[in-house]
Amino acid sequence: MIRNQDEKMEETTAFLGVLAETLPPVFTRKEAAKHLGGLFTPAGLANLDSEGQGPGGLLVGKAIAYRRDRFLNWLEDYMRTCRKTARGGNHD
Repeated sequence: MIRNQDEKMEETTAFLGVLAETLPPVFTRKEAAKHLGGLFTPAGLANLDSEGQGPGGLLVGKAIAYRRDRFLNWLEDYMRTCRKTARGGNHD
């Protein structure tokens, strides 16, 4: 089933809205993976961070802490990039 762009954006906005309500203000990679339902693993987030493509974070002790607002902005951009790649180019 092909959906129009508005429906996809509404779905993305709703998804990010739920995360905004459920994620704590600061959280670890493990918590991020749990809230994302397995879409990312802690190791996957670490790999993206090490490549400069992840949400970035602050080292606190031995853990990386993400800020909710920055994480959600990164995730929205990441999802947009994935859609562009799936369509075969960088066009909107």
